[in-house]
Amino acid sequence: ARMASILADIFAAVDDMAGRPVEDGAMGHTDLACQFMLDVLYETAEAYRDGGDAEPIAGLEDARDMIVRQRGRADRYREQLRAAGGPPGATLPWIERRDVGRVCRDVIRKEQEWVRAQQKKWGHDPVFPPKPRTLHEICPECADGISGTAILEMMRGNIPDGYELVRVEKGDG
Repeated sequence: ARMASILADIFAAVDDMAGRPVEDGAMGHTDLACQFMLDVLYETAEAYRDGGDAEPIAGLEDARDMIVRQRGRADRYREQLRAAGGPPGATLPWIERRDVGRVCRDVIRKEQEWVRAQQKKWGHDPVFPPKPRTLHEICPECADGISGTAILEMMRGNIPDGYELVRVEKGDG
C-alpha cells in the first residue's frame, strides 16, 4: 500500500508538470523528473526480473522527494517568467523556445519514441536493454590480475612482463 501511495504521488507530480505548456518553463524540470522516475522504476523492475530481493521504498521515496522539489522549482520559474512580461516563452533558453506552443508531455514523448526507435534499430530491447557485462564476466581469469597501470602502459605500446600483444582478426570473437 505504501508503494502504491508513493507511486501515486510521483505520477501526480510528474503529470502536473508534464501537462504544462513549454512556455511555462517546466520543460527542463519535467524532463529531469521523468528521467529520475524512469530510472527508479527501471532499477526496481530489473531487481524483480532478476529474482533479487527488491526493496524499492527508499528509492521511490527519494524519487518522490526529488520530483516534488522539481515541481516547486517549475512553479517558481513559471512565476518568474510571468513577472518578466513579454510574449510567452520569450525569455526561455533557445532550446526550449523552439518548442513553445507545445505541451511538455508531447515533447518528451517524441524524444522517447525516437530513442526507442534507435534502440530497436540497433537490436536492443527498449524495455529491458541488456545489462553491461563486467570485466569479471567477460574475462574471469584476467579481471583480478590486470592493473590500471598495466593497461596504460599497454596503450602506450609498452607491454609489461607477463603479457603479450595479440592481434585479433574480425570474426575471432
